[in-house]
Amino acid sequence: MTLGEKIKKYRELRGLTQKALGERVGFSIGTQDSRIRKYEKDMMAPKEDIRIKIAEALDIDMSALNDIEIQTEEDAIRILFYLEEKYGLEITKTRDELLLTFDSNNTAIRKLMVYLELWAAKKEEYTRNKGNATGEFEWKGYEKCNGKKELKAGFVKEIEAREYASFLESCNKVAGYNESKFRVEYVPLVSEVQDEYDIWKAQFPKNLECAEIQHA
Repeated sequence: MTLGEKIKKYRELRGLTQKALGERVGFSIGTQDSRIRKYEKDMMAPKEDIRIKIAEALDIDMSALNDIEIQTEEDAIRILFYLEEKYGLEITKTRDELLLTFDSNNTAIRKLMVYLELWAAKKEEYTRNKGNATGEFEWKGYEKCNGKKELKAGFVKEIEAREYASFLESCNKVAGYNESKFRVEYVPLVSEVQDEYDIWKAQFPKNLECAEIQHA
């Protein structure tokens, strides 16, 4: 992924237009969108000070915009060779898998191990949330929309309950009606879960607190 592609990806994850990002960076009026557009199309590369401002405007870690180009399998294997030499990456072949591992007891790479453990925990959370986005829910007697939680009285007619369930679904809720019971629970879209995970990675390790690293 080129630098321009990264800027575009994180801008869209933040829901910003090119002009809005340009304004946050501090470009002069009339050039905000054109400057960002040229960066995203890799027509020009932002200097170091501008990269810092772009990262700050997107609320991501500066390292997310670093130039790490992996275009081919040969590029990827060179990165892995470097990880072996620098951090002691081990490769092991089993019957069904090729495993890439680090020695968790190696004190020389403690910081890396902390980062990997935090990533593993976040990945597990992401996988779990992504699975829940298929529509799991519980029976509940209330609904929550736009941050407001209200108890719902009984419906006079079944058709009213079904229409209400349809409305909630349009608000990104899982809802349903079955005789006298009414169920509803917010369920994030798969795309929302993916976006949240991508933003977490882009902010890493900017999003970590020192206490969290020391505790780990």
